[in-house]
Amino acid sequence: MSKFEAQALKFKAWFSEHCSNRLELISPFQGMTKEITVRCRVHLQSEVTKPTYLMVNGSLGCALCARQSVGEASRLSEASIRQELDHLVPHGIKIQSVHFDSKVGASRIELECLKHGLFITTAAYLRKSAYKCPGCGNEQCGYAENRIRQLLETGEKGVDTTLGVMEIETYEVRTLKVGISRRGLEERYRSDLKAIYFSTVLHELDALLLEAKVHNHFTLHKDHR
Repeated sequence: MSKFEAQALKFKAWFSEHCSNRLELISPFQGMTKEITVRCRVHLQSEVTKPTYLMVNGSLGCALCARQSVGEASRLSEASIRQELDHLVPHGIKIQSVHFDSKVGASRIELECLKHGLFITTAAYLRKSAYKCPGCGNEQCGYAENRIRQLLETGEKGVDTTLGVMEIETYEVRTLKVGISRRGLEERYRSDLKAIYFSTVLHELDALLLEAKVHNHFTLHKDHR
């Protein structure tokens, strides 16, 4: 079975379980990020969407259904989102509110970072992001360089750190990745992690230096997708 056939079976099974009571798929599956046409069984109108919108973003596939469910969806999603994500949000960042965006048929979460202020994001971003706040994440882009400098200046080796050569898949894009984690590769990369080809535990300084050398050596082959 090809990858496309496997994705088609996966989506059709998911659609049958989660959407078939209110939507009808009236165009063939072309890929997770390709457009499909669905027909609402309640309002008898057709709309164009994508499998990823339905599966990841929580889109209802019908603008009229989305508008009708705004109040209920907002109340239910805030309770469930707080229950699921509150413990993942680090100190200094707080969930302020949850509202339903009827244009895309998905919930939007407003958070406040003590350092960067208010921002709006999605549950999917909060599940995947290590920093939760985009501003904090951007600041950490230079973390490795600063951390190496700090360790060299203090003469420390740092904490035990796992360095791995892995295969990662995000939104149907598979790529080879060399990365580090202080809490284990499986915990950091979660469902995106498809295979570990090599891993070892090193002092933090050694792991950071080796990661930087590998990235610099293969900089011309970096996958920018």
